[in-house]
Amino acid sequence: MPLQAGVAAVDITPPVGTPLAGFAARDHGSEGLHDPLHSKALVLDDGTTRLCLITNDVLGLSADLVGRIRAQIERDTGLPGTHVMVSCSHTHSGPQLKDETLAAVVVRQIAGAAAVAQAALQPARLGAGRGPVQVGINRREMRDGQMILGRNPAGPVAPYTDVIRVDDAD
Repeated sequence: MPLQAGVAAVDITPPVGTPLAGFAARDHGSEGLHDPLHSKALVLDDGTTRLCLITNDVLGLSADLVGRIRAQIERDTGLPGTHVMVSCSHTHSGPQLKDETLAAVVVRQIAGAAAVAQAALQPARLGAGRGPVQVGINRREMRDGQMILGRNPAGPVAPYTDVIRVDDAD
């Protein structure tokens, strides 16, 4: 069987007023919407193994939430939870997911992206490459024996990016 791939994106933007993650000094929820937040899924199937890669516009997800996402995907699609990789963009403009009602909705939305991607499977081909890039800088800097946030050009950074490309088979 040739490689098959399916992709999907779902909106996971929470309501205005939702507490945001990433800055401890925030004392109130979001005040508006600049850009929508998404969960994007890629399902790959080579005829032997099926897997799903998911990326989410949130700061991070707890191990519990990742487990719930994997379990929901397994229930909805039959895809084993052990074949699901969940990653996050680390945005500081995403929601805190401490509220159980919001967390349950986001789990369903993310699992839904995987289900839509699986339903969209079609023949595909893969490519891979590496290219030079310098986007960020290491912010961990030692001053007077203390770690501070600063600009540390000598700190470890990845001067390249790896890319996987998925195209229609034709």
